[in-house]
Amino acid sequence: MGTMTSDIFDRFNCFWIGLEALNPVLQEKFSVSDDVTRCPKCGHEWVSTPTVSGIRTFIQNGILGGKILYRRLRSLRNYIMHSKEKLENIQKEVSDAVPKLAEVLFRAICFALGLKEWKKVPYKVILEQMPLRIELEAILVGGTPESLGIDGKDPYFET
Repeated sequence: MGTMTSDIFDRFNCFWIGLEALNPVLQEKFSVSDDVTRCPKCGHEWVSTPTVSGIRTFIQNGILGGKILYRRLRSLRNYIMHSKEKLENIQKEVSDAVPKLAEVLFRAICFALGLKEWKKVPYKVILEQMPLRIELEAILVGGTPESLGIDGKDPYFET
């Protein structure tokens, strides 16, 4: 999805959400679990919310300059998703970060698939060759749900 939108914030979000979808796989591959929360008074530990420990571990350990990159991407994600910063103030930084985030997602997919040379697979050509997607918004006029098609299926295009 991130390759098919021109809005830089949508692109960033799509690529980050792709990483979040891979997080459980990355956690398993790196044998890391969700981060725990510790009570400062009694020391009790629990997982208060699922975390992106798989994403963090992958970026910090598998991508050149990963520690700084992870902090930067995570920060931008929080600025965008939680409106912690005006979009106009971070637009350039997000624009600069999106290509690297796209590469990180691509490499994470290759890693998750078990490709031995996942760090070397050329990614720009693949990301630039995504097929065009077309959406059509329309209103269906007349008829009842039972008359939509075979077995009540929605109308569709055949290729």
